[in-house]
Amino acid sequence: MELNEQMQNYENHDKATRTIALMDAYDSYIERSEYKDALRVVQELVVIRGSAQDWSALGFCQNILGSYKEALVSFSQAIYIDPDDIVNWTNLGGLLGELERYDEALIILDRALELEPDNIETLFNKSIVLNNCGRHDEALSFLNIVVQIQPNFQIAWRNRGLAFGSLRRYEEALESFEKALLLDSNDQAALRYQGIVLANLSRYKQALTSYNRAIELNSRDLEAWLGQGIALSNLDRYDEALTAFDLVIELAPDNAKAWLGRSILLCELEKYEEALSVCDRSLKLGNQDAAVFLNRAKILLALNQWDEGIVVLDDALNRYACIGHLNNRDTKTIICNLLCRTHNLEVSTWQLCTKTLLEVYEKYRFTSLLEQELVQSIRELLLPYFNVEIARTWRDIWQNLVGERLEFQAFLRLLNTAVYYRETKGDPSILLELSVEEQSLFQSFLGIENLSHQFNEADLMWQAGYVALTNRELFGRGVVWFEGDNPRYISRRDDMPIELLNLVDEYDLDQEFLVIAPNHRIVYLMSFDQIGLDPKVGIEPNSEEEYERELDSILAQLQEKGLDSAQASSLRNMTLAYRNGEFSLSAYSQEDMEIVQIITEEWSAGNIQVVADLCRRYLP
Repeated sequence: MELNEQMQNYENHDKATRTIALMDAYDSYIERSEYKDALRVVQELVVIRGSAQDWSALGFCQNILGSYKEALVSFSQAIYIDPDDIVNWTNLGGLLGELERYDEALIILDRALELEPDNIETLFNKSIVLNNCGRHDEALSFLNIVVQIQPNFQIAWRNRGLAFGSLRRYEEALESFEKALLLDSNDQAALRYQGIVLANLSRYKQALTSYNRAIELNSRDLEAWLGQGIALSNLDRYDEALTAFDLVIELAPDNAKAWLGRSILLCELEKYEEALSVCDRSLKLGNQDAAVFLNRAKILLALNQWDEGIVVLDDALNRYACIGHLNNRDTKTIICNLLCRTHNLEVSTWQLCTKTLLEVYEKYRFTSLLEQELVQSIRELLLPYFNVEIARTWRDIWQNLVGERLEFQAFLRLLNTAVYYRETKGDPSILLELSVEEQSLFQSFLGIENLSHQFNEADLMWQAGYVALTNRELFGRGVVWFEGDNPRYISRRDDMPIELLNLVDEYDLDQEFLVIAPNHRIVYLMSFDQIGLDPKVGIEPNSEEEYERELDSILAQLQEKGLDSAQASSLRNMTLAYRNGEFSLSAYSQEDMEIVQIITEEWSAGNIQVVADLCRRYLP
């Protein structure tokens, strides 16, 4: 054998030995996720051998280390050497998808599927590309094939949830996330996505649980902290929500979403000037989401900067029209601000603001949402701080504005009912003019639940909430309650309406006297002996002078604790009118009775200051 041939054999032997050693080293580095060392080794492999496998391994390391252009070259070279290897096509298609070169990625992945139609990795990579380019329905079809072939493909279940979530098929999204978490309970991303979907379903307590678990697994997951802040805000846990947003800002001062979350929360707290400043900070950081513009519009409208606010609202609704979804809560806030913060303006100005708001919602086809929240705003009109004149003006403005338009008729009927209900100080017979569904809705505004629609006149009086006084010691002797303005004396407990009996037992109304104001609020509660009533027989034995002297003594105590003279005078007049049979009792709600319970407990405990504060709050 010649010397040159011998030298070549030795050289080949050395290359083979070196190749094996390099391949073992590469596998070891990859197993330990030491990608830089793996890259160094595979680069030498490419020089020594240069197979399709070597080029593919080189592209894998380059991709992991962020050298995407170099990885594209490596995967392409691997395909050039071995065009029938599906792995190389799949890797190249996946990388093109990551670089958002979606059309090219899909062409490459389709070529891979021609080689092997049921290849799991290729099908999965194509679903990722389709999801990322917004073709969620198509992505789902591929993910369904993947989980059918391989039911325990955990990440495929997670991505399936993402696709459903993007299509707003939230219940199906939850099912997929639950399956993913069943396969891996520590999938931090799946927990975060689960929280997002639950929040979109307004299931904020459950969303909070998911976010908290995600944060436990990764305390620096800013998206999870943001989600937690939003969930807490919707649960009215504002201090905790602020803490969450502030933590994100501390970790990432330029996080525009955190500044927006903080602004939205400050808006809920009615700190509008600060909210506006924080919102503008989010905009300066490049936040162009529709939510930031809508939040800014809400703030400006709340500050009565109507001209600028309506322009920003127009821009915001234009952005939401492209998305196709607008949050009810934002519209509710805008309507409440219009109702509560502009009614002190000239009627013509209030009309113009209302007309402009309707026009903007109509322009972007959100009229149905506006009508829904207008209906819900009727609840505000039934609260005591709204006087009847404001309610009438609000009604007149909308009647003139929408007239006979079909989509607003339910709102107008309920609005008319609310105004008449206030004008008549709670005449429940007005409700009979509504449909069964509308009656139920109106009753929910009043806090009255489980009302039967088959009742006689006396039942109607009770179910609307008429009651005057009761005494636990009188049971077996008698109790006085009211139907309308007329007192009814019941001599036996067995004759007492079951509703009244349940009310007394539930709220422990023991020896108490209720004065119910025409504005639906219970304004005072005091024991019989304090107003001169004889608890044993339920009558008023004292003279008019003694009764008024006793009453004035109680009012003086309350004034010492902060009740102003006008409120004291109002309370005195109502109490005397009641005693003389001249007082028309009004309807009360479940909320009213909760107030009764609180006042009862506070008075019994001798907390005069608390009683005074409650009176000051609920007196007209």
